[in-house]
Amino acid sequence: MNDRQRQILSILIDDYVEENKPISSGFLVSRHHLEFSPATVRNELAELLENGYLKKIYFSSGNVPTNKAYRLKVEEVLVSEPQDSRQSQSENFSSLEGAVSFLAKRFGALTCGVDEDLNLFIDGIDELFGQPDFNTRDQYLILGRLVECLQEMKKQISHQSENSIFVGRENPFWDESDDLSWLVGSSKNNYVNIVSIGPTRMPYKKNWQIFKEVLENF
Repeated sequence: MNDRQRQILSILIDDYVEENKPISSGFLVSRHHLEFSPATVRNELAELLENGYLKKIYFSSGNVPTNKAYRLKVEEVLVSEPQDSRQSQSENFSSLEGAVSFLAKRFGALTCGVDEDLNLFIDGIDELFGQPDFNTRDQYLILGRLVECLQEMKKQISHQSENSIFVGRENPFWDESDDLSWLVGSSKNNYVNIVSIGPTRMPYKKNWQIFKEVLENF
């Protein structure tokens, strides 16, 4: 992938996360006043499509990022410099339950926390089911099975010592869906572990910064 394709793909992902609709080359050019011609953007998008970073809902639709594209975005986020702590968007918490509730509401994500005694705190079930990305019976059934399996996952979650972002089936906990991303982390002293689960269409950079700040408060 060349630098121009990487730039165009990154912009397209951000637009798709915000708009939740397929993104066309014309939309990219007009919205961002790109220095490239519309024909160049179309050609680069065609190559990204061919290489599996984009997909189309139907033949003449705009472009939708694939999990391969989201993985590239995640890698950029993980190696980027942390924001100034004075721009913190999180809060201080006196309890794991409070942190879990905050992240669930802030991200619109199913969030669970496990403490050193393997107590499990869960919030955000309604938030996850309410995401516009999930609107079919099959998707709701998959989300229901996920909620049912959380109790069984808590020991495995408690052993997760690295802070990570998993896209789709990459995560080591549950492999029934390509449509979810998992933010996983532990506090500095491994006292608590937190997992936030939301649609792959998420603002990874902003969410990851907030997620890390919350973990640092323990």
